[in-house]
Amino acid sequence: MNIYMIGYRGSGKTSLGRAVAVKLGRVFFDTDDLIVEREGKSIPKIFEEDGESYFRDCETEALRGVSKTNNKVVATGGGIVMREENRRLLKESGVCVYLFADTDVLYKRIVGDTNRPSLTGKDAYSEIEELLKVRIPYYKELADISVDTGNNGFVQTLDIIFKELNKIEENK
Repeated sequence: MNIYMIGYRGSGKTSLGRAVAVKLGRVFFDTDDLIVEREGKSIPKIFEEDGESYFRDCETEALRGVSKTNNKVVATGGGIVMREENRRLLKESGVCVYLFADTDVLYKRIVGDTNRPSLTGKDAYSEIEELLKVRIPYYKELADISVDTGNNGFVQTLDIIFKELNKIEENK
């Protein structure tokens, strides 16, 4: 099975996903990186030139590709959970690790990040609050493992993830 890192931007999906992949000797993918590579342009440029809907199509295509084979660790985009097809692919092909932190922590981590355009046109803090209201139910629905990255350090979070992955493996 694949291990999918899900959660809002700034929750630690990429950095923790890379560390999990190294420890388990698995290949790491980031769906955003796959999209940028395939499209040959940055995410803000994709949004600007092609729109959010096109980006979401690219995101689904990237997920379809990585879900076809096993034993990968995949950091997903924060909005990937919004499409039913994506939720189905995530559940059918792997274990979902939901990484979360409160709005204040996420804001501090992503304020000034120019790699993602605003999805709501609101200030960053208000956007986080608004998008979390919609996304959290999906994150929780998909979560096989949930870890608060705002109250746990990097190493502690990794320890929790590996402990929970071992429990899942033992219960197979």
